[in-house]
Amino acid sequence: MHKKFIMIVLMIFISLNISWTAFAKDRPEDEFYSSLSQNEIKYKEYKNATMNIRKKLNGSELEKLDKGLGKFAFRSFVDYPPVDVYFYASIYEDNHMIVKKYAIYDLYGKFLNGGYVENLMVGTN
Repeated sequence: MHKKFIMIVLMIFISLNISWTAFAKDRPEDEFYSSLSQNEIKYKEYKNATMNIRKKLNGSELEKLDKGLGKFAFRSFVDYPPVDVYFYASIYEDNHMIVKKYAIYDLYGKFLNGGYVENLMVGTN
């Protein structure tokens, strides 16, 4: 009886572990973002964002995507590893500043990298 209980517990643990590793694989960007914990403190989009980006892409494509953002570029993705990732960015702009943040997750939901940049606009009245 004791061995049977241990086997059942072990099988449950293994099945939960397998389902966790398939957490995000091949999920659309919006679905993956929605599946992040409500308590996720690493990344959350600005409510009144000027621009939000949700992309699933190869890390080697991040630099090209960043260059296409123009004045909203982060300039921090040179030589990013060539692995598939989820990239999220939220940008808020008003008359005085541009505030940008981003997060990169692997396909299994693990936070890999993130950042925050605030640029004050000088000489605007």
